[in-house]
Amino acid sequence: MEISYCTGIRQGDLLKMSWKDIGETLYIEEGKTDREYLKTVSPRLKYALDQAKRLPGHPFGGWVIRNRSGNRYTAKGFQATWKKVKARSPVDFRWHDIRHKAISDASTGKKQAFSMHRDAKMLGIYDHQLPVSPSH
Repeated sequence: MEISYCTGIRQGDLLKMSWKDIGETLYIEEGKTDREYLKTVSPRLKYALDQAKRLPGHPFGGWVIRNRSGNRYTAKGFQATWKKVKARSPVDFRWHDIRHKAISDASTGKKQAFSMHRDAKMLGIYDHQLPVSPSH
């Protein structure tokens, strides 16, 4: 969840992330749009990636998010695991809500660069930050 929040990428793009894609920047090829870009690796993201190396399965076999045998999660397998985790949580939300939260929390003026949306209209769908109104 932390890697998803730090990057704001879609679940499918997270599941196909491999260690060879990560250096000083993170290489992302979006599955939905085929768009390629580099994302900076913040200290918070670096910490989350370091924690991912401790997950079960061989971390240097390729996949950042992997199943217990070190293989890439299928979307169906990941969703089954997510469903089990959600069942134990008092808060009900979808995985995609993490992307919404990440974009909403991005600095004002940098939301489009963070989300890599090409137009402000699409960005508006994801940005749930409340506007600030002045007072007297």
